[in-house]
Amino acid sequence: WKEVKKEVKKKKGISKRVEEDLKSAADSGLFDGRSPKRKDGGMMRMDSNTVDIRGLDIEDAMSAVRDFFGVQMRAGRGTVYVLHGHGTKGVLKKKIREALKREEIVKKWSKAQDEDGGDAFTEVRLKDGIVG
Repeated sequence: WKEVKKEVKKKKGISKRVEEDLKSAADSGLFDGRSPKRKDGGMMRMDSNTVDIRGLDIEDAMSAVRDFFGVQMRAGRGTVYVLHGHGTKGVLKKKIREALKREEIVKKWSKAQDEDGGDAFTEVRLKDGIVG
């Protein structure tokens, strides 16, 4: 836990909420050293593995998502979350999910589980060995 906390602080700083999430995951034994896990084995959604694209147009949103995927892959994370919200008629959510189908780095995606924010988030599994 101490090594993870030190590494995260060194990279960009760590919010109190992220620190609490990491500590909780470490204490629960659901931590593999890189990403906290849910009891079902999936990766827990946290600020550190989530990109917020609310309010962006689709081009800017996909640019932010692609950049985030690269950062997360280099950090050894294979599961990330996209926060698009529900928005006006779900337009951004629909466009992002359509665009994810065409992304080479994306293995699969689904709406996030309820405990990870539900349909306002998309959980993305990235392919192994591809770094953007």
